[in-house]
Amino acid sequence: MLNDQVVNVISEDPAGKIWIGTNDKGVNIWDRKANQLMYLSHTENNPNSISSNNIKAIAFDGGNALVGTFNAGLNIIEKNTGAVKNTCTIL
Repeated sequence: MLNDQVVNVISEDPAGKIWIGTNDKGVNIWDRKANQLMYLSHTENNPNSISSNNIKAIAFDGGNALVGTFNAGLNIIEKNTGAVKNTCTIL
């Protein structure tokens, strides 16, 4: 079940997982093969979390996820480690 009623963007990664960017709850990732849903969300003062829960864009580059937020910059979710890197912040 999605953790937010408002969906801003839906994108499929190269592995076939569906990434759903929400308005207030971050990213829902649906693994259709395993029928599992996992969540990425912002946690205050945690540099390893995405920079905002208001997701506006999701794209993929070499398997890494590029997650664009509203007023909190661009995040890269690394394919192999799942590590989150905030690459730029809008001031």
